[in-house]
Amino acid sequence: MLAAFAAVVLALPQGGVFVPGERLGGLRLGATETQARAAWGPHVGVCRGCPRRTLYFTYGKFNQVGAGVELRRRRAVALFTLWVPTGWRTDRGVRLGDSTVSVNGVYGTLARVECGHYFALVQRRGNVVSAFYFKNDVLWAFGLMLRSVRVCR
Repeated sequence: MLAAFAAVVLALPQGGVFVPGERLGGLRLGATETQARAAWGPHVGVCRGCPRRTLYFTYGKFNQVGAGVELRRRRAVALFTLWVPTGWRTDRGVRLGDSTVSVNGVYGTLARVECGHYFALVQRRGNVVSAFYFKNDVLWAFGLMLRSVRVCR
C-alpha cells in the first residue's frame, strides 16, 4: 500500500498547473535536480544534445508527453511542458489547446516572439519570463524561465 502511494506522489502531475511568474507543475525556478526528480520522477531522461543539463519527465517509458527542466549550476533555470500534456492549465483557467485569444483575454496583450515554425506569447516580470507556446495558433506548451534563458527552444 505504501509503495503504491509513493508512486502516485512521485509522478508527473496528470493535470499540472502553471502559475506564470512563479511555478510550473509544483516546481519553482531554482529547484535542484533532486527536487525535480522528487516532484516529477521516476520517468526521466537526460538530453544528450542539449547545451545545458536538461531533464525530460514523461508519463511513461518512450512517451514524449510530459515536462522538462533545464539546469545551470545544478539549479532549474527553465521549466516547460512537452507535447501538450492533457489537463495542464494555468491557475487562471487557460488550458493547453486554447487559442491566443484565450491567453490574451486572461493575461492582456502579450509580446510575441517568433521561433521559426512556432511562436511564444511572453510575459516578463523582473528576472522571470513566462511563455505560452503556440503551434498552428493552438497553445502547445507552457514555459517558465530566467530572463537569461532563450525563449525559443
